[in-house]
Amino acid sequence: MMRSDYQRTRSHRLRWLWGILIVIILIIFGGLYLVGHATSPLVHAQSAAVSKAKQSGVKPTSGFYWTNLNDVYYTVPGTKNKQSVYAIVPKSKQLKTTVVKQNSGLTRNDILKKVWSQQKPKKVLQAALGLFNGDPAWQVSYVNQSGKLCYVTYAFKTGETLQKIMNI
Repeated sequence: MMRSDYQRTRSHRLRWLWGILIVIILIIFGGLYLVGHATSPLVHAQSAAVSKAKQSGVKPTSGFYWTNLNDVYYTVPGTKNKQSVYAIVPKSKQLKTTVVKQNSGLTRNDILKKVWSQQKPKKVLQAALGLFNGDPAWQVSYVNQSGKLCYVTYAFKTGETLQKIMNI
């Protein structure tokens, strides 16, 4: 009698362990599905931006930025005619892709240094090249020391501050 009780208890424990294991596996696969589903629009946007950059004669390198302050723009770094360029691709299909030489303006790192020294943010969220009033401009979003969201737009060529939106 004691032996059968032991076997029954053991098989009951094994069923519980298998049940817990199956639940854990389902949670892991569910999480992976949700992450894949959530990032799908960004993957499609990147693919479309790279395709439009290639149509403009740009051979993409590594990197991809996007900004959505005034309008949505995707930036694809690359080369064209053996020169380093940025392809600024608007989300709107009616607008054309703008290609600018990287050495004709400030780099992303130049702009980030400027933001850190002038704005003294708690955290920089994003820095991406887009168009502002038809001209290339770096659009930077950050959290200030008070924890408020801020945006600053700098001219690509000169680094001049074009727009500030503070304490949102």
